[in-house]
Amino acid sequence: MATMRVLPQALVKLQQHVLKAPTVAKVSIAYARRGAGNAGARAFIKEHVPSLKYHNEALVFERTFLRDVGVAEKAKLTVTDDKSKATDFEIHNKTSEEILKLLHQKGFVDLSQA
Repeated sequence: MATMRVLPQALVKLQQHVLKAPTVAKVSIAYARRGAGNAGARAFIKEHVPSLKYHNEALVFERTFLRDVGVAEKAKLTVTDDKSKATDFEIHNKTSEEILKLLHQKGFVDLSQA
């Protein structure tokens, strides 16, 4: 009797968590590896970036680690659309869900299920 293979839970989650970004060409995120106010940026990368990359093959994603955790440098997200227009978002002290909601409100990410 043949056994049925079960998809890994991470792959199932990736297929169900559909994030379409049709007008986005590049997403850049700058954050500190540790410190107050950067946890949301780290969680966004872990929770939402894999889905963005999976459902948007042409999307370029880059991340930059901030060296000094201070007032001068705070976590920042930059979205570049397909017309090369960059939009910066202050994501310091925001949760990953707040960051996703912000991108949705600005029209960069479509949260509808496929």
